[in-house]
Amino acid sequence: MIKPARDMSRLSFEDALRELEALVQRLEQGDVRLEDSLKLYRRGEALKRHCAAKLAEAQAQIQHLTESGDPQPAVAGKPAGAKKPAAADKPASSSESAFSSNNDEPSL
Repeated sequence: MIKPARDMSRLSFEDALRELEALVQRLEQGDVRLEDSLKLYRRGEALKRHCAAKLAEAQAQIQHLTESGDPQPAVAGKPAGAKKPAAADKPASSSESAFSSNNDEPSL
């Protein structure tokens, strides 16, 4: 007997993958009735699409983080991926010396 399908939208990637692996193993055993095999196959296809969508979401987030350089999500008043000021744009801190590290002449 086939267990009722869980709501796909609530499944994490890992849970969906585990269910898909168990389903494949069950089908590979070959002792499932034809009607049940078709139901399991349909569920497997849905799980595969769900996993692919979850992976695509993760890939899009990684791409966004890589391109924006901002590891933080969007905050009110500041869009996600807003660039931080470049080092030349911000004033030197008190710990930074006016002298370069290669010689004792002031840098301009």
